[in-house]
Amino acid sequence: NEEADPLLSFFSEIDGVTAKKTGAKLNNKTDKYTAQDLGKTDDQIKRLVGQNYKWKNLNPFDVMMLDTDATIDDIKTRYRKLSALVHPDKHLKIIRARDAFEEVKTAYQTLMDKERKNVCVSTIEAVRLRTAKERAKMLAKGMDKHLLEAQFGFQDEHCKREVMKEFAAIEMRRRETEEHMQAQREREQATEEEEKEKLKKDSEKEKTWNEDEGREKRIDHWRDFNTTGKTPKKAKMWKEEERNLPPGARKKFAIENANDYKKNWK
Repeated sequence: NEEADPLLSFFSEIDGVTAKKTGAKLNNKTDKYTAQDLGKTDDQIKRLVGQNYKWKNLNPFDVMMLDTDATIDDIKTRYRKLSALVHPDKHLKIIRARDAFEEVKTAYQTLMDKERKNVCVSTIEAVRLRTAKERAKMLAKGMDKHLLEAQFGFQDEHCKREVMKEFAAIEMRRRETEEHMQAQREREQATEEEEKEKLKKDSEKEKTWNEDEGREKRIDHWRDFNTTGKTPKKAKMWKEEERNLPPGARKKFAIENANDYKKNWK
């Protein structure tokens, strides 16, 4: 009954999405992951939302308790099992269940994205190779194996810590880049706002100046009227001189007819 189980359609969608696309049933699960014990709900919530969990969960394979060899079916199956253990609809009384589920969901979405998954795989494999070379180098220089393990732990533990550090370093670089970009956007916005404010002030200043100039002119006209009783005369525009001139004489400040030369030439 779908109404009795709100997760039925949710899990059915996860199991069926690949089969719908390919038209075939896929059964490519890895035995070591199928038989893996995931513990109880309390264990998973403590693991997923413990101290500094946002940094520890940057590696999606670690969140899903899988390795880089996990298949798509392994990822889907693991998502179903972890979701059942921490889904908030199943565990309403557990406060951190929703946070734990969000961590699982984020890791699942990352691993289902082929490009992002490949980046994670490349990062993990590169760190493992680098760590193995560093351990081999220390042993080659005469470091005792027991001392190496006491200082750095077994190779798997050592690699896991180094992978976690690498993902944290990548996240730090991403955040720094985002902060720089945000600061740049804020500077550009501030500059734009300053320019707008300057244009606004200049416009208001010019408007005020024009109003003041018009007011001064009106005051001057009023003063002249009170003194003389006459309205001040407007400045006369230049006008072409009009008077009788001898034949052939040119008018002062006048514009000659551009076609006169044609008449004289004829």
